Parts: sequence; structure tokens; C-alpha cells
Amino acid sequence: MDFDLTESLDREEMAKEVTVRLAVRRKLYRAALIAFAVVVIVVTLLVSWMSPEVYAYVLARAASAIVGTAAVLWIAYVARRSRLYEEAGRRVLGEK
Repeated sequence: MDFDLTESLDREEMAKEVTVRLAVRRKLYRAALIAFAVVVIVVTLLVSWMSPEVYAYVLARAASAIVGTAAVLWIAYVARRSRLYEEAGRRVLGEK
């Protein structure tokens, strides 16, 4: 019975650890995306102000850059989440 209780506590601790690590990762990716978007928007506004005839083209390029970066960050987050759960599963099973 002690083994089941210990295993249950280990699983709970690992679940909390994974949750905390993913929350930190989410905050990091969110801050990076916001910083990137702000820089791209500022550059877009400056270029548009300097030459208004290319406003639509520059705006489309900025939007695609922001969406592309968001997609890459989301993929990185999903990959990291999978690795964390894999690591937790190996720890529970006692594998290296």
C-alpha cells in the first residue's frame, strides 16, 4: 500500500511540476510574441509613413510575419509539452 501512496504522490508532484514549467514557457512565448509584434508594427508604421503607396503590401508582410512567428512559437510549445510529459512518464515507469 505504501508503494501506491508514494507513486500517487510522485505523480501529483510531477503533474504540478509539468503545469508550472508549461506556465512559465507560455509566459515566455507570449512575451516574445508581443515584443516581436510591437517591433514589426512600429517598423511597418514607419515604412508606411515614409512611402504610403506600399502601405497594403507592407501591412500584409507584417501580418504574415506575426502569424508565422506565432505558429512557430506554438509548435515549439507543443513540442516542449510533449517532451515534459514523456519525461514524467519515464520517471513514473522508472526508465531512463
